[in-house]
Amino acid sequence: MNFIFEPQFLAWAMVVSMAFFFVSLVAMPYIICALPADYFTRSASFNFSLKNILLLVIRNAIGLALLVAGVAMLVLPGQGLLTILVALMVMRYPGKQWLEYKIITQKQVLKLANWIRQKRGKPPFQI
Repeated sequence: MNFIFEPQFLAWAMVVSMAFFFVSLVAMPYIICALPADYFTRSASFNFSLKNILLLVIRNAIGLALLVAGVAMLVLPGQGLLTILVALMVMRYPGKQWLEYKIITQKQVLKLANWIRQKRGKPPFQI
């Protein structure tokens, strides 16, 4: 446990934190604007083919990386809640729609997401 307080570890943690911060500043608006306005009101379906299963694995791996980064950003610089929301939207799992709805209906999260969409000329999310 002492390795956490090593200067080299702290320096790397700071570099990774700053990298996630800048990546989130660029990626989050793009991802939020790429979603359709009715994303939170439509139902999801899945076709079991080899291509879709491979895409599912890739999406879940990317989503897991974003989720870990978002949790870290709750205490480090970055847009933690927004990154967690995007991670949860990327992944597929049981109860996904319910959880996304609970997060997006948080007043500040919805306000920020719709503000980003408005700046890019996209309609606000339908809730």
